[in-house]
Amino acid sequence: MRSHHETSGRDLTAVVEKAIEAYNAQDFDAYQEFFAPDLRFVHHNRGFGFTDRDAFIQTLKGFAADLIPDRRLRPATRIFQAGNLVVREQEWGGTAVADVPGIAAAGETFTLEFCTVYRFGPDDKVVEYHEYG
Repeated sequence: MRSHHETSGRDLTAVVEKAIEAYNAQDFDAYQEFFAPDLRFVHHNRGFGFTDRDAFIQTLKGFAADLIPDRRLRPATRIFQAGNLVVREQEWGGTAVADVPGIAAAGETFTLEFCTVYRFGPDDKVVEYHEYG
């Protein structure tokens, strides 16, 4: 039996990069498949989080449709794997079509720097997703 720290031995950085591709393409059906149903998501600097994958995905869909349709995660500045953790530094940005408090005013283009920590479960699904920035 594996401990909670072990994974299948896969390159989990490649899994994260595939998830980023789905996110940027707004393919939310594909994107949700990277996460466990009981995903714990916390955006530490923005004061919100979820303990349910479906609620997380619904929020992202609304954000993309109503606030920042062209939002994208840029290529990784740095990415590495340590056991079942992947850490990815990147920029995230786009153009706000409506005011997004703390991020941008309507019509404003912005770029933010984020550091993301993903913890994978034994089935190589993300069980924790921590966003900083």
